[in-house]
Parts: sequence; C-alpha cells; structure tokens
Amino acid sequence: MDHQVKFFLNLGFICTTPFLLSCQNTVQSNKTISQADVQFSGYSESELNQQIESEEVKLKAFQLESEWLDLRKRVLRSELRASESTRSLLKLERELLKFQKLQNSFPHEKGFISQGDEIEWKSKLKVKNAEVKKLNAVVRLLNRDMNALEAKLHRGGFGSVKKAIFIESQAEKSKKY
Repeated sequence: MDHQVKFFLNLGFICTTPFLLSCQNTVQSNKTISQADVQFSGYSESELNQQIESEEVKLKAFQLESEWLDLRKRVLRSELRASESTRSLLKLERELLKFQKLQNSFPHEKGFISQGDEIEWKSKLKVKNAEVKKLNAVVRLLNRDMNALEAKLHRGGFGSVKKAIFIESQAEKSKKY
C-alpha cells in the first residue's frame, strides 16, 4: 500500500505541474521605454558623460586644493614657530650684549656678572640656537613636501600659489624705502 500512495502522489504531481504552468500569464508587454521616461535633465548620454567628467575634475581639484591648504597651514605654523624662536634668540642675545657692555664698563676687574651667570646665559643661548636650527630644518622639510605637492598639481594640470600672498619679505620692504 505504501508503494501505491507514493505512485499516486507522483502521478498527481506530474499531472498537475503542466496544468499549473499553463495557467501563468506569459503575455509580454509591448510597452517600450521612451527617452522621456528616464531623462530628468533633458541631456543626452554624451552630454551627461561630459558633465560627469567635468565634476570628477572639479572633485579632484577640490581634493588637491584641500591637501595643498592643509600642507600650507602646516608650513605656515612651522614658519611661525621658527620665527618666534629666532626672535627669542635675538632678544636673549641683545640682553647678553647689554650686560657684557655694562660688564666691560664696570670699574672693578671682576665686574658684576659672575662666571656662573655668564656660563648659564651662554648655555641658554646655545639651547635657543639649537632650537632655531631644528625649527628651520622642519620648515625646510615641509617646504620640500610643498614643492612636491605643487609639482603634482602642475602635472595634473592645476595651478597653485607658490608662497604667501599677503606679506612681503623684509628684503623687499627695505628695497622700497
């Protein structure tokens, strides 16, 4: 009996499958998609491709400009630190020179500046000088990176501003006056 049940189930499945498949609606739609259905802007495919390329160039330019601005900001900050350090060194040297002039004009042989104070000032001067050299080296390294980035910009067909545009160097100012 078990075989008979399996036989009738299989026979029923085989007979009903074609019937179920024949009931599906297989009528194909004759509707075609018109240009007006998919176009939102009214541009042709080639015009859209040109606009996409144009936007990709703008995007690349914005990314490179952002990279340039970030690096320029780092260069300016390092130049600022180097300039502040140089100013500090020069002020310290000026103070030492004042005291040495007073020391030389002091009537006593020993003077009023002890040898320990003089050694301390000279070591401060040495430390400041080393700091200035280090900060100037950082500026040179960042300027090297900036030159490489500007070369990358020019190879990509983009331009850039070479240096600061808001200030003149001290040498240029002294030539004018």
